[in-house]
Amino acid sequence: MKIFLFIVLIICTIGIEVKEINIVVFRGSISVGTCPTSIEKDYLKCAYQCVKNTSCQFFSFPPTGICFLCKYNTTFSVDKSVLRSYIGVKTFNLTIDPRPYCSVNNHTVLSALEFEASSSSSMVKTTPIPPSKSCPQYFKLIERHSIQWCFGIGHKTNWAAMNQSSASMVCQHLNATITGLETVEELELAKEGITQYLSTSTIPYQGIGAWIDGKRKSATGEFQFEDPYLKQHAGSEWYLGQQGKGDCVRMMVFRNTSDSRNGKLFTVNCTSTSEENVPTSAVICGTPAK
Repeated sequence: MKIFLFIVLIICTIGIEVKEINIVVFRGSISVGTCPTSIEKDYLKCAYQCVKNTSCQFFSFPPTGICFLCKYNTTFSVDKSVLRSYIGVKTFNLTIDPRPYCSVNNHTVLSALEFEASSSSSMVKTTPIPPSKSCPQYFKLIERHSIQWCFGIGHKTNWAAMNQSSASMVCQHLNATITGLETVEELELAKEGITQYLSTSTIPYQGIGAWIDGKRKSATGEFQFEDPYLKQHAGSEWYLGQQGKGDCVRMMVFRNTSDSRNGKLFTVNCTSTSEENVPTSAVICGTPAK
């Protein structure tokens, strides 16, 4: 979904005239080279900085609350399937020039601006987007489809192998809950974190298993989940033929990232601590951001 921020500013030209600058805002994950950062930690102020900066083509405001101001001719692409950042692209209304003719006067204050959302047919008032929330230490702030979420990888001392019940307790000790992989971004974060450990570890194993949320109901055979915020499973992919063999779920991560099992899900016995000579030493934990 895209939102239009409609901003009326007084621009320095011959005399004084009013020009309309549109910021077209997308939600998504942005792929772009390094862009300068601003001291602004607020979404609206980040947008304002881009508007008044004549060299700013677009801004990116991820959940971390860092304002990136990207210059003209910066190449970028947006993945709309991962709702991670706000990306605002500046246009100049009713003219072929996409920029203001000069910087906004320094005394122009943010409160004087009128932010609105619009469609092609009408202008509708909208509530400004709230600032990003924060996460506990060792957790990463990400966007789920309906909530800002803190993602983490839990483990015991020295990454000792553990069963599913112990893994759930590890998350509880972190004031979190065992969770699944709602988005592809969560899958990639899990693989990245465990791969990083494997790259420096001397453990004599080809990979590591990570418990994720899901325990089969004995009566129906369906899975039930501890995480009440887990609504989708876009980051979950079963390894061929592995969905119906056990009552709990673990993900495999290997040193050899080209292994066909890497990042795939397996059902295993809930009391198991190792399968196929691969210890289950990690657990995916999460909690709502505050």
